[in-house]
Amino acid sequence: SGTIGISDIDTSDTPKFNATTINSTYGVLALDVNGNWNYELDDSKVQALDAGESATDTITLTATDGTQKAISITITGAEDTAIVAGTYSGSVVEGNIGDSTTITGNLSISDIDTSDNPVEFADLGATAGTYGSFSLSNGVWSYTLNQSSVQNLDLGDVVTDTHTFTASDATTQTITVTITGSNDTPTVTSSDLVGSITEGTTLVDSGSIVFSDVDASDAPSASETLKSISALKADTTTAITLTQAQKTAIKDAFSITAANDNTNTGTINWTYNIAESAIDFLSANETIDAVFSVSIVDTNGAEVIKDVTLSITGSNDAPSISVEATDSIAKTLTETNSSLKTNGTLSVSDVDLSSSVTAQVATVAITGDQSGLSEAALLDMLSIDAATVIAAGSDNGVLNYSFDSGSEAF
Repeated sequence: SGTIGISDIDTSDTPKFNATTINSTYGVLALDVNGNWNYELDDSKVQALDAGESATDTITLTATDGTQKAISITITGAEDTAIVAGTYSGSVVEGNIGDSTTITGNLSISDIDTSDNPVEFADLGATAGTYGSFSLSNGVWSYTLNQSSVQNLDLGDVVTDTHTFTASDATTQTITVTITGSNDTPTVTSSDLVGSITEGTTLVDSGSIVFSDVDASDAPSASETLKSISALKADTTTAITLTQAQKTAIKDAFSITAANDNTNTGTINWTYNIAESAIDFLSANETIDAVFSVSIVDTNGAEVIKDVTLSITGSNDAPSISVEATDSIAKTLTETNSSLKTNGTLSVSDVDLSSSVTAQVATVAITGDQSGLSEAALLDMLSIDAATVIAAGSDNGVLNYSFDSGSEAF
């Protein structure tokens, strides 16, 4: 701002500068009737000036008598901050090892001070961050997540990775990537999933399932369910129909326990322990396959299932003879000098349900006076049922026997 005036020694002349407003190269000059002028700089017209640079804005005022007066304004430049534009943040979600996860964004810089140009962010090859790598090419930044470095993040866990890019004028811009964890399914690292039981020999078997969960805060738990039971006769094709009680006994023989206190890693031990009486019904080489599903579930519901298969093989059980209330194991006969006759029954059982039982008299023993009698003759006097004593599918029967001396008198 300032003041301007005019005078003329010719008394009849009274020149003056009229009030006016003049738009100049870099601003506006306003003059009032009293000769006071004010200059207002239009900053938008001088932003290209760098620190130490200057420009002059000259405004010429003309008085009423044509006299001109130039007012010069010197404008000194200042350093303008470079302007960075683009995307400064991004987000990714944890995946599986081997997954390719990359995000990108734009990054540019400009400086209105013309002498500072060109200013730029130089290209940058892959540079390691904490959880991945950053790069920059032609104004586009990229971030590639290293999945193996974030597998221990649990569902909802959040970490950040950052990199600061520096421009040619030393301006910096930090890019921040937010990484959100996801739930990882437990994995089985080793296992023994097959067991073998043999009737009359091996009634107990056991194994283990070792698991791990990369999510450090997970503590998986385990449970077991019966998946299937199948039974076959010795011909390996004919199915055996099991009773509900038999199925229950086979199912209840399987159990699991956790070894120590499982955290995100641990061991599940399984045991199969069945009573001999529960599988006595199997005949030789008959088999049962029982499959149990062991489920390992982490805190957030991710599940891995392993099937344990128990193979049970039957063996032959000898039938047994018993004397029940209606049976008789001994008979007493009195000599009558004529034919002697009697009969009776014995109870027979065989736990092997698929087996059939027949009987025969193998030997005879004579005590006392046996004059005139041979073992062979006595053997011919005793007869038993010719029919099957126990049919397949049953576990008991009755053996009928009879004694008839025929024409032989004692």
